[in-house]
Amino acid sequence: MSIAPKKTPKKKTPEKTPSAALGAELRKILLDIKPAGNDGFEGLLAEALSVFSGLTFRLAKSGSQFGRDGSSPGAPFAIAMEAKRYDSDLRLEDLAGKVTVARFALQDRVDVWALGATSEVGDDTLAKLTDILEDSGITLFPFDWAARPLPALGVLLAAAKTVTVAWFQLHSIGVDPLKVAAQLEEISADPAFEDQVKLLHDAVSSASVGLDALRRRSAEWLMRGLADPRTSQRAFGQYITVADRLSPAQPRIALAKQLGDLAVADPTDLAMVAVIGGEGVGKTWLVAQRWTSLPESPIMLLVAGRRAQCLIPGEPLENLARLIAQQTGHSDERAVRGWHRRLQRWKGQSADAHLRFVVVLDGINEQPTRPWADLIKELAKETQALGGLVVVTSREGFWKRDVWPKLRASLKIHTVTVDGYSDQELAAVLERANIAFAELSPKVREFLRNPRICSVALSLLGRLSLHPNELTVERLLVEYWQSRLQERGDLVAHNVLDFDKMLRSHAKAWREQPKRRFDRDEWRVHSGAANRFDLAHVQNDLT
Repeated sequence: MSIAPKKTPKKKTPEKTPSAALGAELRKILLDIKPAGNDGFEGLLAEALSVFSGLTFRLAKSGSQFGRDGSSPGAPFAIAMEAKRYDSDLRLEDLAGKVTVARFALQDRVDVWALGATSEVGDDTLAKLTDILEDSGITLFPFDWAARPLPALGVLLAAAKTVTVAWFQLHSIGVDPLKVAAQLEEISADPAFEDQVKLLHDAVSSASVGLDALRRRSAEWLMRGLADPRTSQRAFGQYITVADRLSPAQPRIALAKQLGDLAVADPTDLAMVAVIGGEGVGKTWLVAQRWTSLPESPIMLLVAGRRAQCLIPGEPLENLARLIAQQTGHSDERAVRGWHRRLQRWKGQSADAHLRFVVVLDGINEQPTRPWADLIKELAKETQALGGLVVVTSREGFWKRDVWPKLRASLKIHTVTVDGYSDQELAAVLERANIAFAELSPKVREFLRNPRICSVALSLLGRLSLHPNELTVERLLVEYWQSRLQERGDLVAHNVLDFDKMLRSHAKAWREQPKRRFDRDEWRVHSGAANRFDLAHVQNDLT
């Protein structure tokens, strides 16, 4: 008779505690303490946030004031705090009023609105609260009791374990501090804890807080202008529609690579990039195309058209604040002050190698009366301190004659020279319009190497159903001017009749003295608009 060997029972593997259940006893303890005051939930959060962020928090004297229960004192970096000791999940209607008040009352005084809660705040609610606050440049920092993958409130208290336990020893009679410590250790032992602590630290880091929100909102604003002609015209005084899906821009691959190699943050040398070339060769479009092609684009402040009025000599940081305020939809003085304070804070933090800001001064030759050399030097210094770079686009003649000589001793200037389309680029553009390269006369073909004139020609062919061989340089020149009038609006002082008379006057002068050298300072003699308007109003048309 054989005896079957006795089976050794398998050891049970301890089940991993679900994230939602971690610290469940801690949550019950939090729900039992009183909600307000230094010896209540508000006071505990203030103590934990002080240790975690390195800032001192003071509670509001009597309940919530101006959308917060507590805040750090006014400083280059400040946090306001709202504490919600709720058992049930928080809904939008529970918080919208507080957030709206905070947005208007604290707009230029705080950077972060921290929401501490003993219950979960839904993702949709968080998204709506984020939108409300970001309109005023305030970042939402939620630490609620949702498993993402750990309860953020539990992570905060565990990261500040010493002060949390000490608070319970001092204020909460009847609660065993050892029990609290055990709950905090349970959370900190979870494999996800260290990563979650880092995320929370990043959320209250003065070096980066608000940058991602600004980058996102700025990108949304820019993309609307770069995708729609009417929006582009209103924002920039011209069509910079490189992201228009119906009329995609021709890639300038070699030039884009050259620009990308030069447009980098350089903390050791005060540098800038000058993108120069003739009229209509695509300088602005090249810069915009490069920005849209980046997987993580820097914050780009595109100064074109009437946006140049935001620039006042001697106020470089204020200039940037005005541009950002306008770009984020709130350009009143209070919003400008708020952005100025944030820029001051970001300046004081070391930037990594990633390019954070690009300030593009576009078409400076079109406003030749502005003190561009001084503005560029001032903006270059402030932008470098922000981890960014200034890029200028200009006609080559104006740049080399009026600006570059005043800058070359002060800045390291990288230059990208943009010419017209190559044979391959022009052929590709014509092919998209079903036009054969050989259908155009050599004279017209050369004229169409200019990207802006090429665009006018393709529009003209489509609008009037012309055959390509019906195009002439003379007709394109007139159509080009009319197109510029339509595009630039009141930024151009000369009307069609003025332009016609000026051409005739120039032609007559040239026919009478064909070998006489053209003097750019005599243009007023040929301009009717110069006689009717103030000189400053028409002088920009010269370029």
